[in-house]
Amino acid sequence: MNKNRIISNIRIFGVYFFIVLSILEIINMSLIFTTNIELDSISMPFIFVILNFEYFSLFGLIAWIFLICIISTFVILAFFLYKTINNQKLEDYLFSKYLFILGVIILMMGLIKLEVVFFINESLINYDSTQITIGAAFKDFNFMPIYIAYMWNSFTMFSCYYILLGLVIPGVNMNWMLKIQREIFPET
Repeated sequence: MNKNRIISNIRIFGVYFFIVLSILEIINMSLIFTTNIELDSISMPFIFVILNFEYFSLFGLIAWIFLICIISTFVILAFFLYKTINNQKLEDYLFSKYLFILGVIILMMGLIKLEVVFFINESLINYDSTQITIGAAFKDFNFMPIYIAYMWNSFTMFSCYYILLGLVIPGVNMNWMLKIQREIFPET
């Protein structure tokens, strides 16, 4: 395998897409937080609903905070991936090991993020002595505008991209490590 070809593909599909998707997630989250929601015939920004324990549970608030931390971690992982790719001093075997480890971390973080999005989707909003899940509130026009449903679904799509990226990067680099190992030790 050619190191330059791997670097160029990971730079495009790993680093640049990674940074763009993380920025889009931050923009989506800020738009969701500032969008008004109708509860008890009162219109208020969604962030106030999350922070008000009369409407929302502590678990839901912790899940939102955890989602923000995970998105921030993806931005940091993108910069680690960028620094690893641009490090020309690493020999091929060590380089492939670093990329393998970063890919596994991306995979784990993508799975954790997908689970957190599911927990948030199923957390309850209390209003008028009834309850509705966040996912149902996002998709109901009586509570929020339609574009919020699409923004909320984008978190799941981005998580799937991170999971696929986390599967491809370690797979390619494991293959590359094995080829390098066969060249070094041809009898094994």
